[in-house]
Parts: sequence; structure tokens; C-alpha cells
Amino acid sequence: MNRAILIVICDFLVSAMLSMMTGMVPAHVGGSGVGLDGRTTALLLSELQNRRQQLEATREKLREAQQKEGFSEAREQMLEKLAGELADTLLKREQLEERLRLTRTNTGALTPEQLQRRLDREIRNRHLNRIRLEEAQSELAALRKNYAFASGNLAKLSEDYAAARQKISDTGERLDETRESLKETQRDLEEQRRRLESTGADLAKTRETLAARETALAGMRESLKETLNRMGEVSRNAQKTESDLAYTRGRLSATERDLAESRSQLERTRRLAAAREVERNEARTRLDQMSKALKSAVTELSRTKASLDVTKQEAENTGRELIATRGEAETTAVKLKSAEERLAEAEQKLRSDVLDRYHEAAMRLDLALTEERLLLNQHGGGVYYLPLVKLGGKNVLVASFHTLAGDLDTPLKFDRILELTYRTRPGDAPEEGTPGVNAAGPLLTVPEEPRIAALEVAPEGRVPLETMTIGKLRQRGLQNLYLFKTSSFGKESAALGGRCSIDLSAREPYLYIRNTGRGTGGNELRAEPGDLVLSREGDFIGVVVAIENFDFGRRQEAKCFVFPDEFSWEKAGSIPIVRRPGEEYFSAFGGAVRRHLEQQVEKTEKGGK
Repeated sequence: MNRAILIVICDFLVSAMLSMMTGMVPAHVGGSGVGLDGRTTALLLSELQNRRQQLEATREKLREAQQKEGFSEAREQMLEKLAGELADTLLKREQLEERLRLTRTNTGALTPEQLQRRLDREIRNRHLNRIRLEEAQSELAALRKNYAFASGNLAKLSEDYAAARQKISDTGERLDETRESLKETQRDLEEQRRRLESTGADLAKTRETLAARETALAGMRESLKETLNRMGEVSRNAQKTESDLAYTRGRLSATERDLAESRSQLERTRRLAAAREVERNEARTRLDQMSKALKSAVTELSRTKASLDVTKQEAENTGRELIATRGEAETTAVKLKSAEERLAEAEQKLRSDVLDRYHEAAMRLDLALTEERLLLNQHGGGVYYLPLVKLGGKNVLVASFHTLAGDLDTPLKFDRILELTYRTRPGDAPEEGTPGVNAAGPLLTVPEEPRIAALEVAPEGRVPLETMTIGKLRQRGLQNLYLFKTSSFGKESAALGGRCSIDLSAREPYLYIRNTGRGTGGNELRAEPGDLVLSREGDFIGVVVAIENFDFGRRQEAKCFVFPDEFSWEKAGSIPIVRRPGEEYFSAFGGAVRRHLEQQVEKTEKGGK
């Protein structure tokens, strides 16, 4: 017969018997109650024992599943149900055993019904308490085990929690600084926009003035042509007048000769007057006519002289006007040439090659670094825009050491590094369709300044910038220098007019940039470690490495390293950026970076930089 069916039948028989018996006594004791023989009792006790073992095994499996898989309301209800069934089974077993032990002499004064109820209640309560005690002890052991495990990780969790809080605090501060920088950049852009509009308006006015002057000069040229034409006509009139005057003079000479002949003839006529009366009258008539002709000639000569004087005066006035006009034309030509020179100079001043050169040389560096931690991995690196620079015979990306090491924005321990990639591509390349090239390194450290590093890369169609050393910078001067942030592709850039200086008494190759004080405004772009400085011609100047505060923080200067004249990579340090075969982490990179940072701290403390 099936064991489950047998258990159910036995359970039913025991329950029926216990509920029907009112004066049960052992089989060997006579009385009015119903008795059980020893074989039936042994069979019932054996089946109850088997059921107890099955219930306990099932309860133990449910308890283990509760511990491994977590708390479940369904399993908890099944445990409670199994505890009740186990208590009932134990109760029935105890009832059978107690009734076998009872006799008429040890039953006491209670009736069989009362005794049975009390016995049932006490046995059930006792087994329930024992089962609950076992469950409580099991839960206590699990809690102790969890407590020991949690105590073992408490120190690491506290450390990671402190690091996370510090990171959140630093991130909040950087976010505030970024917001302030963004506001300053917006104000700077507005100011530059206003300046550009003002410069455009001035340029438009200058062009209008030049156009007006060109128009006036063209009018003067036409007037000069007309004056020259008038002068030619006056010259021709003067020549004609001189010809008329010569003709008049010739006629006057002829008239004078005729008058002399007339006088001679008059003398001869007077001598012959007596003889020739008729001839005398005729001679008088001719004399009168000749006198009239002489008067007419003298009058015409006077009028000719007056006309000649007026013509000479007009010629003199025209000559003076011509000289004045020529002077004005020469003055206007000089002014026009000066205006053209000023316009060319203004256009030269407005023209700058720095943005074009930066655009041709800029490369995008995607630096990805992952450091394994206990709970959450730490990610460093970022996206940076660095110009390709020709330095010491190599084409390199120059930046601050923390930028190329990956901990510029995120604090790292440089231990157990799982991922490290340096991917480069042109700065103006689109996001999609340009996978880039993984640089093989190594990182190069600058012996003169440990806070600067470089990464040698392939040009990839970029035009590298020339490097302006400290000696060339002193010869060139500090005007027209520009500051570029590495976090954007030229968006965060500004001119450093009036903010730069060099300590000529010291031999250190540093350029100082004022962030506060004279020559700066509230909306100026602040120089920070990692920023780059370029010239107007598009030459690479240097990298900002530190910030110095004076007068209790009221005055601040940024320190920019400029490469020396005789720079070489022979003594430069090398940091590998690839993982060795068979290694799980980038151990060589992490160890080299930690050693370099320790040496950097020692050199900074000794040099006081």
C-alpha cells in the first residue's frame, strides 16, 4: 500500500480514536473504555514517527531555500503550516504514549475529558515552543554569520563611502566653478560681440569716409582738368593778345613813320606854300586826317594795353588757382594714402592666424581609463582637444601630466587598471564614421617640468604648430597671446591682452598670467592648470602648470611653462601605455605613474614651485 495513503488512514484512525475514547487505559487494564493492543499502538507510533521525519526534512529544505534565495512570503507561510502539522503529529504521538502510561491509580481527580484536554494543550504548547526555539536558534546563527560577513567589509565600505563623498564634494565644487566659468565666458562673448559690432561700425564709417574722399578727389580731378583746360584757353588768348599787340605795335611804328614823313612833307609844303596853295590845303587836309588816325591809333593802343593788363591779371590769378588746386590735390593724395595705410594697418591688426592654425593642428583625444574597486569601478580620462606640436624633432600632443594620465577630473589610485586606451582623430572629424587610431605610446615626461607630459602620435592630415621657445618669446614680446581650454574645440578661448608678464631677473622659463588685479575684468577667462597658450601667428607657447595666490587670495597668477631654447627628448622619461602579455591589469603604467607623482611631489617641495 502507498505510504502516503497509509499515513492518512493512520492519522484518521488515531484522530477518531482519540476523539471517541473517554476512559482509555492500557490494554492490560480492564474498564469501561476502549482499549488498544500493543501491536496497533506500535504501528500508529511508527507511522507518526515517519511523518514527523518527513515534516522535519521538508521544513529544513524550506529553511535552507529561505537563507540562500532570500525571504519569501509563500515559503514563510509553508513553514508556519509545516510547524503546525509537526506540532499536531508530535501531539498525537505524545497522546498515545501518555495514554499508554496512564492507569487508574495515577489519573488523579480529573475526569478523562479534562485530563485529555489539559494534556493535549500542554503537549502542543511544549512542541510549538520547541519548534519556535529551533527556528529562532537557526535564524540567530544566520544573523551571526551575516554580521561576521558585514563586519569584515565594514572598513572597506567606510573607505569607499568616504571616497565617494569626497568625489561628490569635489564634483560639486567643479560644477560651481564650471558654472562661473560659463557665466564669465558668456559675458566675454557678449563683450567681444559688442566690440566686434563697434569695430564693424567703425570700419564701415572709415569705408564711407574713404568713399566720400575718393568721390571728392574725383571731383577735384575733374575740376583740375577743367582748370587746366581754362589755363590752356587763357594761354591761347594771351598768345593771341600778344599777337594783336605786336600787330598794333607794328601799325604804330608805321604810323609814326608816316607822321615823320608827313612832317617832312609839311615842311616842304610850307616852303612851297606860296607857290602851291592848293597843295597846302591838300596837305592840311591830309594832316588832319593823319592826326585823327594817330589819335585813333593811340586810343586803340591804350585799350589794347588795358586789355593786356587784365589778361595778364587773369593769367596770374589762374596760375595761383592752379597752384592752390595742385596743392589741394597733393594734400588729398597724401591724406588718401595715409588713410589707405591706416586701413591696411587696421585690417592687419584685426587679422589673426591663431584660429586657422589651431583648426588645422587640433586633434581629439579620447582617453578611457577604468580602475577596479571593491564595490563600483572608478572611471577616469575624458575627451580633450590638443593641437599637434612639432617639438624636439617629434610630432606630439603636449598637455599637463594629469590630463594625459587620466586623473585631471577624477582622483585615481593607479592600481588594478582594467582598461586604458588613447584614441586620436582630427578635431573637426564628425562623431560618426571616424573611429580614430589607438596610440601605442609611450607617454613622454619633460625633465625640466614634471607637471607636463607628451604623447607622440601620427599627423593624420594635421599641420603641426611650431614651438616658440622662451628666447624667441622674449624677442617677440608678450602682445597678442591667446588662451585655449582643452575641454572644447576652440569654444573656450580668449585673448590675454595686458595680462602676461615675464620675470627677466630669473632664468626660469615661465610666463605669468594674471587672473585677478590690474588688467583683468570680472568676465575674463581664467587660466587654470592644463590650459594652453598660443600666439597670434599660431605658434605654440606653453602649458599652464600651477596657480599662485598672493595677498591672502586677493591676487592670483597662473604659471605657464615655456620650453627652453635647447630642448631635447634625450633625458625624457617614458611611461608605457600598453598591457604586457599575460597580465590582467596595466601594472607597468600604474607603477610608472605612481613613481612619477612621488618624484613630482619631492621636486615641487624642494624647488618651491
